[in-house]
Parts: sequence; C-alpha cells; structure tokens
Amino acid sequence: MADVDMQRGDRIAKLRKEHGWNQDEFASRVGICRQSMSCIENGHGIKHSTLVRMASVLGVTTDYILKGSCKNENKKNLIEAINFELESMEEVELKKCLAMIQVSKRLSA
Repeated sequence: MADVDMQRGDRIAKLRKEHGWNQDEFASRVGICRQSMSCIENGHGIKHSTLVRMASVLGVTTDYILKGSCKNENKKNLIEAINFELESMEEVELKKCLAMIQVSKRLSA
C-alpha cells in the first residue's frame, strides 16, 4: 500500500471522527458496508462514486480527501458533488433546487 493511500485513509477517518460518527454510521451515510469503510480507512482502493459520496457527506472536496488540499475551495469538485446529488432527484425536486439557486443568486446580487 502506498503512503498516499494511507494518508487518504487517515484524512477520511479524521473527518469522520470530527463529525462524531463511528465507521458503521458513516458507512451507512455513504451507502457502503462497514467492512468497505474499514478497508478504505486502512489505505485500500476507493471507487470514484464512493469518493464523491464521501466528499458530499463530509462537506469537503474530493481533492481534499485525495490530496489533503483545497478543503472547501475547489469549484469543480463542488459542482461534481452537487451534480451527483441532483442525478437521483425527481423532476419536482430539481425544479425546487433550481428555484432556490435562482433566489440565492438574486439575494447575492
């Protein structure tokens, strides 16, 4: 196992603990089993879809999980996480999200 994989696993475990979740709770939120979570935290491979879900649940970018940088700054990864969440929504929910975005933009102007 590469040192970079262990560092990634350590970052995930640290973020999970900051949220007060044990491996079972976090695995459930991400949609994987506890054994898979344990393997990931111990430096084994991680699927892209799991990585994106983890980043979304933890409120960080995939870059932060992978490299330890850009904790909340990487626009591309934020868009990726948002798109991942939007893909599972029904049309009615998507329309509500669009309306909220439009309101937010008007309030920021």
